[in-house]
Amino acid sequence: TRQASANLSAEDVLPIASARLAARNLDICYFLASDIFTSHVPCNPNWGDGTNEGVKRYINELTFETNQMLGVNNLRLTWKGPYERSDPYEASPTNPTQDVLSVSGYGCDAVVFLKFNTFSSDCKTKTSGHEFAGSSVGGMCEQEQGLGYTIIVDQGFLEEAWTGPQILAHHLLLMLTSDLNDTSKTCPLIESLLHPHLYPGEQRIDQCVVEKLNRSEVSLRDCMQNK
Repeated sequence: TRQASANLSAEDVLPIASARLAARNLDICYFLASDIFTSHVPCNPNWGDGTNEGVKRYINELTFETNQMLGVNNLRLTWKGPYERSDPYEASPTNPTQDVLSVSGYGCDAVVFLKFNTFSSDCKTKTSGHEFAGSSVGGMCEQEQGLGYTIIVDQGFLEEAWTGPQILAHHLLLMLTSDLNDTSKTCPLIESLLHPHLYPGEQRIDQCVVEKLNRSEVSLRDCMQNK
């Protein structure tokens, strides 16, 4: 059933360049499929106990770390779900619009489809996976149109850096600036969370991101006003 929900909290975070978002809430609805069972998630002792609560701890930590990257002075992320995709045994969502519409009345500002690379049973070897980190369609508050979602691949850890939160932060920023008609949706510096390529553990909100957020009117949409 689609009733589970949870929130996260943070006390202290590193200072991050802030924009006009002013700590608005961003409500995420997560969708999962069967690939989570052969991913890096069961390999983590904090998450891999084989229970729904373990999966919720994973999602809570993913959301918490993403919020750290975006800055709690900019946004307060909360989440709902996780919900099962309508095609749970497919490698990728085959009809994301259908799933987005199914939760359009649930108060989701953004819908996130989580995908995973496959790890061997020894939890050390990635046996197969997705080459891309993610994609996004539309912006916040567009779920009634079947839009406002991102499909991301949590590729696990690269040395000490967890790639999932960084990839999710990147695509949420793209959705938060989806109304801009800029020639480039990304930012030029490698250190930027909106750089087109992933550099695990090295990217943050920079002045280019702040400038885009300040020009975008996505954060003024009705669903983003519940502070």
